[in-house]
Amino acid sequence: MKRSALAGAMLAFMINGACAANWTTLIEGSTTAVYVDTSSVVHDKNLTRTRVRVVFGDPQPYSAPFPTKSMVSLWSFNCADKTWSMGETTMVGTAPGEVSVSPEYPDDYDNVVPDSMQKLVMDYVCKKS
Repeated sequence: MKRSALAGAMLAFMINGACAANWTTLIEGSTTAVYVDTSSVVHDKNLTRTRVRVVFGDPQPYSAPFPTKSMVSLWSFNCADKTWSMGETTMVGTAPGEVSVSPEYPDDYDNVVPDSMQKLVMDYVCKKS
């Protein structure tokens, strides 16, 4: 019984991203900072996936029921087609306990827009493939 409880706790720990990450700063400014977890980059045929953390200087309106100060998302890129999608996203507000998780649309790919956060991340992770 103790082993299954421990295994369940370990699985939850890993799924929630609480395990060690290796965050690399792509841009850090007064309005926005973007980081890529280099330990999460996975190349699979045409797709490259990674975990991305975005921190806003001013809280932003996202799908959370509160202004979002930071978020960690699973992003997926088709490097050849220059498209991307956003998977599960954990958003954190400014007040203690403000946390919201959104499934987003991991199979809904959009074109990567020039001069965007997505372009910055795509250029970084796709050059590693």
